[in-house]
Amino acid sequence: MDGHLHAQGECESWTNTIRVNHAGVANTAGRAGTGRADSPNYQVDTRAPVCYRALVNSARLMLLYGEGVGLDMTHIPPTTAFAVHVDTVRTAVVTVRVNAHNTVSLMLATPVTSGQAV
Repeated sequence: MDGHLHAQGECESWTNTIRVNHAGVANTAGRAGTGRADSPNYQVDTRAPVCYRALVNSARLMLLYGEGVGLDMTHIPPTTAFAVHVDTVRTAVVTVRVNAHNTVSLMLATPVTSGQAV
């Protein structure tokens, strides 16, 4: 084993732990441990979120995602992770916010006006 755990395929799960049997682990003197250690619960999510709706109001673009375990509100992607075009012209994303209820809010450098395609 290489010391890394790898998820197989696409998965989403909130309930994961690692259990180590200390009897199978030796210190540098070669003495095996006793008992076991359990990790705290951790999330595994290898499934990419899918945007199912986009709403625009002036310079704010809201993206609504279908995601089983929720978007990660602590690891916000950089503004460069998004490519937004208004009437085929690329528009810079100024800020990114991940909100509750699986929405991502992008603040655009240029407001969108009625009739423009985003």
